[in-house]
Parts: sequence; structure tokens; C-alpha cells
Amino acid sequence: MGDKYLDTIKRIAQLVQEEKIQEAVDEFDKIPIEQMTDLDLLLYGTLSFEVRNYSRVIDIFENRIDKRVRVTEILRIMARSYEELGKIDMANKYYLDAIASGEEYPEIFFDYAYALDEQGNTEEAIKYYKKTIEVDPKSFWAYVNLGSIYEKQDKDEEAIKYFLKAYDLDSKSSMVNFNLGVSYVKLKEFEKGKEHYLQELKTDKPYPYTYYNLGLLYKNHYNDFNNSRLYYLKSIDMVGKLLADNKDLEKLYYSSWYNLGCLYAIYQDYENATDCFKYIYYKKKKYLDYIYDDLELKEYRASTNFKELDLLLGGRHE
Repeated sequence: MGDKYLDTIKRIAQLVQEEKIQEAVDEFDKIPIEQMTDLDLLLYGTLSFEVRNYSRVIDIFENRIDKRVRVTEILRIMARSYEELGKIDMANKYYLDAIASGEEYPEIFFDYAYALDEQGNTEEAIKYYKKTIEVDPKSFWAYVNLGSIYEKQDKDEEAIKYFLKAYDLDSKSSMVNFNLGVSYVKLKEFEKGKEHYLQELKTDKPYPYTYYNLGLLYKNHYNDFNNSRLYYLKSIDMVGKLLADNKDLEKLYYSSWYNLGCLYAIYQDYENATDCFKYIYYKKKKYLDYIYDDLELKEYRASTNFKELDLLLGGRHE
């Protein structure tokens, strides 16, 4: 092992200490891989994972390194790299190899649970999230993800049990308060739902959907026009600012406009209702598909204001 090699390794160690990971990987790239020791290959593979070069990770850990040095963390990295490369069977194999290593390692259980959930294997995901919690009772995201699975299954009482565990660990979490709001409202515990939605809005980065959901809650349960209108407008304002960078929010944006129009229509402010619907028409016509069938709009559809909109839409009649 020559002085040049040792100098490069020292330089890499310094870059890692300075958290200059990509630069450290670039230095490793200059060394012929056949010259590296297993210890240096371990570091090279681990750093490559951090900079998301998953193909290199697999090459190093699968083909270059003595299999006897594949500790649990390395097996985990291999599993995650195969997962990122879309090779799910190999990913699952290495997750199970990591678990079989016998080390009680909550990150392994969590990562495998997350992977299983992504694959649609919900029951196995639940099993491994619960195993994560057994090993680490303070695993915040295991509680959140378990609750989310149960909420999607409409098992909201079970979902709330896990969301509250997460809430005990971090009561200011946007994710937890929002999810508690959703599940409590689904169980018709409206006051608790509202409480958590409002608590979520106090966080640094509130969810756009919180404003929208509060608009629905004040309209449908409390029959509170002013607060419903307020939260729809807040949803429109917030989402409108985010839309340029996140097209996935488009549906929420126009749904907020649509529901605001419905709110005006229910309270017989047909002029403002029509203005909301016209805005949607000129921006994204497809989001008006429900206007002829929405039961809330039956009286509005009998108004002269609607006749003007009906002509704009193409003259369809009930």
C-alpha cells in the first residue's frame, strides 16, 4: 500500500469529517477499486449510498467485498439500494438477511415495513412496524405510519391509538395533528377533529389540506358560513402560492374554489357562486364536471345566474 493511497485515504477521512460527502466519493473514484481494503470498500459503499449512487453500492457490496464483513447495517444498505433500483425481490431478500442477522435493529424493521407497505403487503407491513415499536418504543414514524395504514382501512379507532402515541412524542407535528383531525372527524368526534386541525395550523408549515378540511367541517357540521368561507379562502391563498412549484396541488386548488362556490350557492349568494364557477371554467374547465349533478346545487341550477353559466358550459340542461 503506497504513500499516495494512504494520502488519498487521509484526505477522504478529512472530507468526511467536514461532511463533504460527494467530494469524498470523488476522491474514492480516483483509486482503482482492486487496490482498496475491505475497510475502505465499506466506507466507499456507505458514502456512495449517501450520494444515491445505488448501482455502485451494489457493485461494491455484492461483488467486491468479503461477505464475512456484511454487518447488519451493510445488509440494510444493500436492501435499500436494490429497492431504489426497482429490484424488489433482491431488496426483500436482503431485508430478511439483515433481520436474520439477529441484531435487534429498529431501523431494519422500519425500513422493511415501509418497503412492504409500498409493495401493497399491508399486513406484513403492520407486523414489522409493530416489531419496530417493540424494539424502540419511541419510534415516532412507526406510530405515524401504522396509524396511517389503519386510517386508510377505515379502522379509525385503531389509527387514533397510534397517532396519539406519536402525539405524545411530538405534539407539534403537523403530520400527527392533521391525521388526528381526519380520523376524529371520520368518527364524528368533530370537536376533537377541529381542535387538532387548529393545532396543526400553529405549526411552522401547515398542510394546505387543513384549511380545506376546516372549510368542509364548518360548512357540513357547524353550518358556519363565515368560518367555512374563511378557511376556503385561506386554502385558495396558500395553495395558489404553492401551485407553480407543485402541480399535485392543482386538484386541491380548484376543489377549494368549487366548494367556495357551493357555499355561496347554499346561502343563495348566486352572484358570488357564479363568479367562483366562472373562474374555474376559464382556468380548468374539467373541475366543473360535477356541477350538474351536485345535490347541493339544485336550487342554484334553477337560478338565472346558472343559466348564464350553463350557456358558457355548453348548454347542458337537467
